[in-house]
Amino acid sequence: MVFSLLIAAILWNLGTWFLGLPASSSHTLIGSIIGVGVANALMHGRDGTSGVDWAQASKVGYSLLLSPMIGFVAAALVLLTLRAVIKNRELFREPKGNKPPPAWIRGLLILTCTGVSFAHGSNDGQKGMGLIMLILVGTVPMAYALNRAMPADQAVQFAAVAQVTQQSLIKIAPGAAPEKPLDTLSAFVRTKQVTPELLPALAAVTGA
Repeated sequence: MVFSLLIAAILWNLGTWFLGLPASSSHTLIGSIIGVGVANALMHGRDGTSGVDWAQASKVGYSLLLSPMIGFVAAALVLLTLRAVIKNRELFREPKGNKPPPAWIRGLLILTCTGVSFAHGSNDGQKGMGLIMLILVGTVPMAYALNRAMPADQAVQFAAVAQVTQQSLIKIAPGAAPEKPLDTLSAFVRTKQVTPELLPALAAVTGA
């Protein structure tokens, strides 16, 4: 799964760079993750749409769609404000020959370009760390499912609470647990549909 989405994103980026097309690595990675989720669901005989949390995907899509529009409107407002405040019309025309812009304009360019580079680099750093965490969670999920920070003196209390929880679940929904309780819980997480086997499966996993 992890290698598929990485290879797909790399090939897409290389192809767009070769053709000189504008592309965003963030958009590419998000598309690759969604594609892997759909393909994984289809490979397991499920509906392709069940492999993606579309509520979260739609939030990401809205932010990717709205952010350039907000940037466009903000840049247009700044330009109109500068045209109203600064009376030197030459600043709003293309330079003639090799004549450089005024020193204060060059200073603003250096300042703003440095800020954009720093912000973009920080964002790319977070994206890289997110990918590394995705790879680690995908390859060694049990290392992140277990709470390794629990002190030894709390382990007994945790086990007692688990037993009490199991007994309460059995009283609420008596009955035999399904043969594969983990599959039942996975189906609930995927479909959000409560079935009669859900609580017995949860009781079986809680006491394991």
